[in-house]
Amino acid sequence: MVCFFILILSAKKIRFFVNQLFTFRLTQWYNSLTKHLFYLLGGIIFMRLSLREQLMAAMFAGLIAVAAQIVIPLGFVPLSLQTMMIGLTATLLGRKVGTWALTIYLLLGLIGLPVFAGASSGLGVLFGPTGGFLIGFIFTSLFIGTLLSHSSWAYYQVILINFFGFLLSLIIGAIWLKFAADLTFTQAFASGFSPFILPEAIKAGLVGTLAIALKKRLPKEFFTYI
Repeated sequence: MVCFFILILSAKKIRFFVNQLFTFRLTQWYNSLTKHLFYLLGGIIFMRLSLREQLMAAMFAGLIAVAAQIVIPLGFVPLSLQTMMIGLTATLLGRKVGTWALTIYLLLGLIGLPVFAGASSGLGVLFGPTGGFLIGFIFTSLFIGTLLSHSSWAYYQVILINFFGFLLSLIIGAIWLKFAADLTFTQAFASGFSPFILPEAIKAGLVGTLAIALKKRLPKEFFTYI
């Protein structure tokens, strides 16, 4: 009987050791994979941009990361200034550089830097219940940058384009949330869309005000991306 208990105890210790070893190996593999992916995609990004564009993209990726830390918890999806900074990035830098800035930001979070909302990071966040909002930001940047490049940059145009761009990311995020969190469409849109319509409208207004003010004060060379 004593031998039996010793055998069970030994088996549990062995299983614990194997699990720890597997977890360690898996973590090492994930860190190595994301690091090489970051270098590969980062290299592709910077091959396609001029030095000035690289600096602007990197700077605004950092600003997005800072804005993402200003968070108000709100159910499944936190309310942050992240969306506003993404709108400002796409508005000022245009479709190409603005989208690359956002891609850098997502890659930084993917390799483990705490740049997502609430200082979170990793593959679990990017493909978790709120990951659709992060991925939707890429489409938001493309949407805003493309439409503004064909606009006269009137105040109301900047605001409306940003607002509809924000709504686009909310729609993508809410649909993602429905499947990731196993919710109904009504529950997903009640949690990830409806509560944010008014805040996004306010953010769009702020983006329009800041963008127009900055365009009047910054040199014209700054806006060669648009």
